[in-house]
Amino acid sequence: MAKRGPKGPSKYTTKRIEREAVALIKYAEAAQIPFEFEFATQRGYYSELLSRWALKNDKFYQALKKMKDIQTTKIVKAAMMKKIDVTMAIFTLKNVAGWRDKQELAHTGEIKGLNIYLPKKDKK
Repeated sequence: MAKRGPKGPSKYTTKRIEREAVALIKYAEAAQIPFEFEFATQRGYYSELLSRWALKNDKFYQALKKMKDIQTTKIVKAAMMKKIDVTMAIFTLKNVAGWRDKQELAHTGEIKGLNIYLPKKDKK
């Protein structure tokens, strides 16, 4: 039974959300470069709704993860084949796929025998 909201039963039933999960994967595979915002707009939803569905429904969550993997793959391939600007691809991957420029190194333990010498400042 559909969950009742402040305006009556929700029109987004489990069955409908799972149909949208299938549609999301089909969209991701067919689109040149898929974006969840574009999918939501084409389907008549606002993009935040997709995140809500992913929290409520595991099938949709898995579909959204797969769409993001497909998206990353298509952006990388397009940049490598010079079909899209490499700088734009890097910028997009940093924003939508969580890519980073820097490496974060964590050191646990002790460093023995390390001496750091700093240059002396010239006296004027």
